[in-house]
Amino acid sequence: MLKNKKKIVLAYTADVSAILITGQVKYFQDKGYEVHIITKVAAKTRALVEREGGITHPIDFEREISLLKDIKSLFSSIRLLRQIKPTIVNAGTPKASLILMTASWLLRVPNRIYTCRGFRFETELGLKKQILKTLETVCGRFAHQIICISPSLKELAVSEGVFKEVKTVVLGKGSSNGINLEKFNRTKLNNSKLNKVITDYGINKDYFTIGYAGRLHPDKGLKELFLAYDMIKRMHSKVQLLLVGSLESDEIAHELKNRDLDKNLIYVGFQSSVEYFMANFDVLVLPSYREGFGNVLIQAAALGIPAITNNVTGCRDAVSDNFNGFIVPKKNVEKLAEKINLLIADLKLREKMSQNGISFSKQFSSQTIWRELETVYLNELV
Repeated sequence: MLKNKKKIVLAYTADVSAILITGQVKYFQDKGYEVHIITKVAAKTRALVEREGGITHPIDFEREISLLKDIKSLFSSIRLLRQIKPTIVNAGTPKASLILMTASWLLRVPNRIYTCRGFRFETELGLKKQILKTLETVCGRFAHQIICISPSLKELAVSEGVFKEVKTVVLGKGSSNGINLEKFNRTKLNNSKLNKVITDYGINKDYFTIGYAGRLHPDKGLKELFLAYDMIKRMHSKVQLLLVGSLESDEIAHELKNRDLDKNLIYVGFQSSVEYFMANFDVLVLPSYREGFGNVLIQAAALGIPAITNNVTGCRDAVSDNFNGFIVPKKNVEKLAEKINLLIADLKLREKMSQNGISFSKQFSSQTIWRELETVYLNELV
């Protein structure tokens, strides 16, 4: 390896978050950077490096607060950074960010960047909320630059006094890694693969399909989605609910079990080729209570799918209200059902929002976001 290469360390807590830097590693490797990845290395990170290059360094981060394990991870991070001698450390996801920002601050790494992907404290109360908020403030203090992945996240961070506005930026219109517009392009999908998905999972193309893609967790507003679906079923017989994503809640698992006899509710689990399932949606519904940025809303837009989401942090940035979808109040089942019903009843509206979404999505391309990120790196290197 060339000694004069600029070295970037990218850090995230869990292996599953490798998706957050997919494509980015190759982009910066091709630009002449040497990319190092610090995480709990497993299959997804190994596959990423095999495809794109980069060098992995395993640290067994604990997602929840665990004092002894966190101290061990901090010392491991310090040792690694001393070996790598990076020019830039860019850490995202809470635990890895706290530990890497602390380690890189102690070692005076020249360029420390914290990528803030959302605030867990938004949906917490009491002491836990205050602890999480304080930890975010610490990350911001130790960083030279903070990247908030949506305008509304930056607005919240500054208004709550978590980050200083002068240090905080948003890449383009939002997102941390952009959207692969080649992947989420209906004209480029393989028809045979698409038809196989329809057949294998019993998706009825004569029905209006309400779709959800993401983690199945109460914070994503699944309770409201189920209730809105129930309301819609009472008005329309040919409606189905298609759920795509990993099941991460006993509460949601219990709800699905109770609805086991509903043959129009289709749960397909996590799918790596999510675009082939989303292509069957007539509307994407994301009634989340908070997001860093609603990537799936842009993915839907790129596929020409209208979206309905809540007026909350990270979601309101990813839909243009009444242009390519609707923004409704949080936890408002009636409004959710009303907007779904409007799209069921008005084919021309769906078609218009479909075309609007494709044009709206173009400003969130991965290449656009990576160029903005490189500008941040170069500005910090001056």
